[in-house]
Amino acid sequence: MTGGNGPTKKNKICLRCGVEFAPAYRNQRYCDPCRLVHRKEYEKEYKRTQKSLLHKRYHQTTTDVVQPPPEPIVYQSDPGGDVTQKIIVKNKKCLRCGVEYIPTGGAQKYCSKCKTHPHEKNRTEYQREWRQKNPEKCVRYRRNYVDTHREELKERGRRDGKTEKRKKQKTESVRRWTKRHPEQHRKRNSEWRKANKDKVNFMNRRREHQIRGATGSITWNEWDETKEKFNYTCPCCGKSEPEINLTIDHIIPISKGGTNNIDNIQPLCGQCNSSKFDRVVIF
Repeated sequence: MTGGNGPTKKNKICLRCGVEFAPAYRNQRYCDPCRLVHRKEYEKEYKRTQKSLLHKRYHQTTTDVVQPPPEPIVYQSDPGGDVTQKIIVKNKKCLRCGVEYIPTGGAQKYCSKCKTHPHEKNRTEYQREWRQKNPEKCVRYRRNYVDTHREELKERGRRDGKTEKRKKQKTESVRRWTKRHPEQHRKRNSEWRKANKDKVNFMNRRREHQIRGATGSITWNEWDETKEKFNYTCPCCGKSEPEINLTIDHIIPISKGGTNNIDNIQPLCGQCNSSKFDRVVIF
């Protein structure tokens, strides 16, 4: 039938739901809602069939043996339709040894023997040589990665920094860096000691206690919290910092079996600590 504006299109019956609809083009077999559902089912079936086919072809033999060309696999995505798809897996030639093999993926270039050990080894050596030849690019790429993934790296550091393995790796990396840059390490160390005299005195004092055979240990954060608990004031004379410098005093002296734990420590100024001597006094 033809009209004044051109040929008219007859209504069709959907092959999926049986509803009559007006086709948008000549070969349309499904209505608009059923066409979207059919397309999703078709793509899902295509991916599943392709994956199972490659898996089956890969596990037919344990070694790379030349196989005859496989027959095309034909399947129907819809039992009531006639839409078909052909999949053909062809043998490839290894770019390294020249032997034909059965690929497990579309982008595979090497057989199983060349892909496992020799290829990975050569790639590692190539990457190492490239880093040695291009140190400036490596530094630039590393800085760009840190800038773009700053929050992710912080979260990873907080999560992995608590493990013993990560602590050992960090210690070894610092030791390697100090061996490669001794002069820079001395300069940084001297600058840090000048800017953190309190921490240096604290570490020296803690080292003396370890040499004397005291059990237990105290951290800088614990010592800082203890001073904050006493309001940075000597409980014996009542003087506060910065008029005085608070020192570590053991309630039970180490000479009488006292420990170096935080529950056996109180902050006293140098004069009060000396006058207390080896007595057991809690201020």
